[in-house]
Amino acid sequence: MEIFIIGGGISGLFCGINLAESGIDVKIIEKKEEIGKPLKCAEGVSENGIEILGDREIIESVKKKEIKGSVMILPNGKKIYFIKKGFLIDREKLEKLLEMKFLKNGGKIIRDKVERIEGNKIFGLKKIYKGDLIVIASGTNFIKGIEYPYKGFLFATEKRIKSNEENEFLKFYYGEIYKPIYMWKFYHGDYFGIGKAYRDKKEFEIIKNFLNERDVFKTITGKLPFPLNPPKFLYKDKKFFIGDAGAFVNQLTFAGIHGALLSAILCAERIKEFLKNKNYNELEKFNENLKILPIFSKSIYKARNILYSSSDSELNLIGELMDRRKYDEIPYIKAIKNLIKNPLFTKTYLKFLYVEKIFKKCENFSF
Repeated sequence: MEIFIIGGGISGLFCGINLAESGIDVKIIEKKEEIGKPLKCAEGVSENGIEILGDREIIESVKKKEIKGSVMILPNGKKIYFIKKGFLIDREKLEKLLEMKFLKNGGKIIRDKVERIEGNKIFGLKKIYKGDLIVIASGTNFIKGIEYPYKGFLFATEKRIKSNEENEFLKFYYGEIYKPIYMWKFYHGDYFGIGKAYRDKKEFEIIKNFLNERDVFKTITGKLPFPLNPPKFLYKDKKFFIGDAGAFVNQLTFAGIHGALLSAILCAERIKEFLKNKNYNELEKFNENLKILPIFSKSIYKARNILYSSSDSELNLIGELMDRRKYDEIPYIKAIKNLIKNPLFTKTYLKFLYVEKIFKKCENFSF
């Protein structure tokens, strides 16, 4: 049986490793000559996410910095803390180590650019391949000829600047000027990265107020899945969609590394079960993740829309209530007193309670 994975990023490589370790013949088609470059990721991942790798040597070698969590900075400067241990990792090194492990376990990498897919035929620039099973791990670079489970993405750019400035938290700036989502600032030790998601270049201009372009030594660009609704499917017509290609992304925080690794394992499990008993129902079961994983719930999409459509005045109101508290340590007595003084706060407080509840459900996918 011919199994092809399209894309040699984290999800594609990790899926390939999980198959190759079981003695399954699997090939990755990757257009880049050097895996890991160019970098397209801010490199934050929770402790839960990185532990999925299950390889202590790789985990320890790609960690750059331990972080305590993240902080939400509102327009009035008030802060809300999200305490969740995680790491800034060396994404480029991680992909190269995964590549080495994949090859060591007997996997094969084909250097070719996939132009389109028709049925089981994969049309590369160099050759046409036939796959009995195809795993789409090409991120938001949609391939022609196949139906994807979702539509919609945002552009993202991060500028990196040499600096000894330190912080144990990832910073996320919220407000109307940062829409459609937020601006972030990650401290890596000898430099920091400041970035923003946007639909067009005009929306990106705001970031220039926070940096001097002359100090920038590296620019990272990419895309974030931003569907209106959860994906319709994750498996269809003998094709799996994993990582960003399947929108395995927390739509409240837009963290993707955890989802990339998890989707790779879940996909490999389905393929292994299918090869064991030749029952195509085992492949269809991959779609059950739409019901099981909290990142695919309609509630997280609703919470996302509430959070990122909030006005500065609403965000500032929550900031006054929650300043310097953890997001789940709500001062109910203070909130009640505020509501007695001004019942108009009710709607904003209820919105916040809903977002807080959904974030709690998806906390392991937080970054």
